Amino acid sequence: MALVRRVNTNNPLLNTFYCKCIISIGFKTQQTLKVSNPNSGTTSFENHKTFKEMIEFRQNQAKRSVLVKLNSFDRIPYVTKYISQFGNILNVFPYKTIQNYNWVLMELESEKHMKICRNLTGYLGNSECAYSRTPLFSFGTKICKKALLQSDDYNIYSFSTFKIPTEAEIKKKLQLLKSVSDQMITLHKTLKVTDLNIRLRFYTAEQLTYYLSNLFTNMHVVPFGSSVNGFGQIGCDLDLLCKAYPKRNYDKKELFFWGRSINFTDRIKQKKFLIMLSNIMEMCIPGIDNITNILEARVPIIKFFNRNTNMQCDLSNTNMIALHMSELLYIYSTLDWRVKPLVCTIRKWASNAQVTNKHSGCWITNFSLTLLIIFYLQMKQVLPSLNALKVYAKHNDVSTTNALWFLKWKKDVTYNNEESLYSLLYGFFEYYSTFDFQTQAICVREAKINLKKDTSPLYIYNPFDPMLNVSKNITTVEMLRIIEQFQNALYILTKSEEHNAVINLIDSKQSNIIPIYSAQDNNKQASNECNNKVKQSQLVDEELLASESNAHNLNKI
Repeated sequence: MALVRRVNTNNPLLNTFYCKCIISIGFKTQQTLKVSNPNSGTTSFENHKTFKEMIEFRQNQAKRSVLVKLNSFDRIPYVTKYISQFGNILNVFPYKTIQNYNWVLMELESEKHMKICRNLTGYLGNSECAYSRTPLFSFGTKICKKALLQSDDYNIYSFSTFKIPTEAEIKKKLQLLKSVSDQMITLHKTLKVTDLNIRLRFYTAEQLTYYLSNLFTNMHVVPFGSSVNGFGQIGCDLDLLCKAYPKRNYDKKELFFWGRSINFTDRIKQKKFLIMLSNIMEMCIPGIDNITNILEARVPIIKFFNRNTNMQCDLSNTNMIALHMSELLYIYSTLDWRVKPLVCTIRKWASNAQVTNKHSGCWITNFSLTLLIIFYLQMKQVLPSLNALKVYAKHNDVSTTNALWFLKWKKDVTYNNEESLYSLLYGFFEYYSTFDFQTQAICVREAKINLKKDTSPLYIYNPFDPMLNVSKNITTVEMLRIIEQFQNALYILTKSEEHNAVINLIDSKQSNIIPIYSAQDNNKQASNECNNKVKQSQLVDEELLASESNAHNLNKI
C-alpha cells in the first residue's frame, strides 16, 4: 500500500552477469517500470535489467530518498509540500512500524535535491551530549502558512503495514479461485515482498553506507539473498554485505591521503571490523536494537533489528559467494514466468510442513530447496543449464539492440515446455519422491544427474565450485524425513480436488498424513549425527572462503 505519484521513466539497459567462475551472461526480464497498481505495491521494470543493473537502480533510488518521522499521517500533505521546495518528489510511501510509529519514505528526482534538503536541516540537542548526523528526518510542528496548500499531484491510498498474511487470510483468497495455477499465482502475489519493502531494504543498506563511507571511501553495504534474488517473501530477513569496491584515482594526482587498509581475508581482522561496526551502530545510528555479534560462526555476522524500517538484519563482510548465488537465482527467476509462483508455493509448503526452518541446523535451507526446484525445471526443459548460458554468452554479440538480442536469446536458450503450474507442482513432488538420493547428486551447472563425491545424504553441487556440496549439513535422519514429506505432498495433491489442492498442500495440519520422524527429538544418535554434519559444513565453508581468497589473490597477480 502506498501514496504514489505515477512517473514514467525510460532507462535503456543492457549488462552482463559476473560470478566467481568468470561468466559473462547477458539476459533480459519481461517487466515494466512504473507503479501499475499502487494497492499491490509492486514495481516492474520497463526495460530489461540484469542483476547488476537492478542493484544499481535500487541503490540510486535509495540515494534519492529521505525518511521522515511524523506525528500523524495527516501531516503528509504539509511535509510533501515543504520538501518539494528542494526538488520534485517522485514517490511517497507512508508506513507504520511495529512500534506504531509513523514514517514516510520520499523519493526525490535526483540525489542532488536530496542532499540540498539534508544540508538545510537543523537539529535539536543538548550541549552536554555528542550528536551524530544521520540521514533520518523528523518533521517539526511549526508549519508555514504557505505550506497549507492543497497537493493535487498525489493520490492517497491505505498506509502500508508489514503484517504477514495469516493462514486464514491466505485460505480465503485461494478459495475464490478454481484452478491450481491461479491459486499459485495469487499465493505468490500475496506473499512476495512489496515495492515499499524492497525500497526500505535498500534504504537500510544505504543508511549504513552513509556512516561507513565517511571512514572507508570504497566501502558500500549491499543487500543479498532473498531481498534481491526474486524469491523474497514478506517478513524475510535482510542479509547485508559490506563490500569494498576498487577505487583508484591516480591520474593527475600529486598529493594522496594516508590511509590504513583492512584485509578481509584475515579472519581476525574480519572479526575486529565487525566489532567496530556494531559499536558504530550502537552509538551513532538511531533505531538500531538487539545487536548481537556472532563472530565464531563459519561466516561471522552481526544480527540487529532496525526499528525505523522494520528490518531484522544480518550483516557480514566476507560472504561474496552468497552475493554471486543471489545473482544466479535472480537470473533463473526471470527466465520463465512460472518459476517464481512454483518456488513460492513449494517454499510455503516446506515452511508449514517444517521441512525448512528459520534457524540454522541439519535441515534443508531455502537456498538448497530452490536449487532442487531449478534442477527439476532443467530436467523438464523449462530452464537451461548454467553451462548453456555460458555458451550463449561466449558465442553471441551482446552489443546488439535490445529487441534483436531478446529475440535471439529466446530462440537460443528457451525451451518449449508449456506445462501448467499445476502439472509442474505435481511433477516436482513426483520426481523427488522416487529420486535416488543414495547414489545420485544434483548438478545445476550441467543440468544433469551426477554421482556423489561422498556419502552425504543429499548432494547438491555448488554451481560455482563443483568440489563442494551446498547441502552437506543435512543428516540421514533429516533426509528420510524430507523424502517422506515429498511423498506426503504427492499424496495430498493426488487425493485433493483441483479447487482445494493448494489449500490442502500448504495446510500445516495436513503435513503429517504419513507418520514421520522429527529430527528435533531426543534421539541421541540423531543429535550426534547432526552435530557432526554441522562441523563438516563449517569445514566446507572454510574451504569455500579459502578458495575465494586464493582466486582473489590470483586476480591481483
